[in-house]
Amino acid sequence: MAADGGGPDPVTELTESLRLSRRELKLVRGRQELSAETLQRVRRQRAALGKQVDLFSDMLAALLSEQYWAAQPAPRRGLLGQSRGRTDEQDLVAEVEASDLFDGGWYLRQHPEVAEARLSPALDYVRTGHAAGREPGPRFDTARYLREHPDAARSDVPPLVHHLRNGVA
Repeated sequence: MAADGGGPDPVTELTESLRLSRRELKLVRGRQELSAETLQRVRRQRAALGKQVDLFSDMLAALLSEQYWAAQPAPRRGLLGQSRGRTDEQDLVAEVEASDLFDGGWYLRQHPEVAEARLSPALDYVRTGHAAGREPGPRFDTARYLREHPDAARSDVPPLVHHLRNGVA
């Protein structure tokens, strides 16, 4: 009570209010720490899952490539016994797959419809992907390449293959 007897002491009220505020602040800080720990755990889990997705998409790309090549007929022999070699499409797929600028796992992650269609990523890129504007990998910018090399747009090969065959940086 106040010294004059007219109600609660303001100092006592403020002291009690400060005590309650400190207690509430302590609870909020505890929740904040718990949330920060949870967020860190979720970030670590996300990073681990991201690595697994990368690994699985790389494995799927390799498997789809193997299936493509296994389904190709064996090279035929000509009349004189010489090998008639691969088709133009097979040559293009082989060139794309051999390039360090092509990343089959990345391609599947960017274009999941290709994985759903169970197509080799390189085959999809050769057949329709490049024409649809799909990038062959994170290190090759098709639009930029076509701007800098307009003859590539008129070529009968995908821009990445044009780059590989012409040795243009």
